Amino acid sequence: MSERFGGYTTKTYNLLAIALMEKNDIDRSLKIFSNALNELKLETEEGQEKHLSVGNQDLACLIYNYIKCNAIKNGQGEGSNFFKNDALSKQLFGFL
Repeated sequence: MSERFGGYTTKTYNLLAIALMEKNDIDRSLKIFSNALNELKLETEEGQEKHLSVGNQDLACLIYNYIKCNAIKNGQGEGSNFFKNDALSKQLFGFL
């Protein structure tokens, strides 16, 4: 479907990943979140200028859900210290 319409939107990636989270398929959900951010190229300056603007609610929602999914997978038993020590969480909070 994505080939026919020129790729998935941020909202579509988010919905797919959330649906997998609800089915307790955390690993596949993390892959979808990662693919979404890779496609947006947020690590590059160009990607940041294009997507990291005030009011981009779809991207903010996607990043928030990615943080939540990552904490479910990797943060069991660590409490709030997980967010202080996890490199991916720090990077994602930086995007917010």
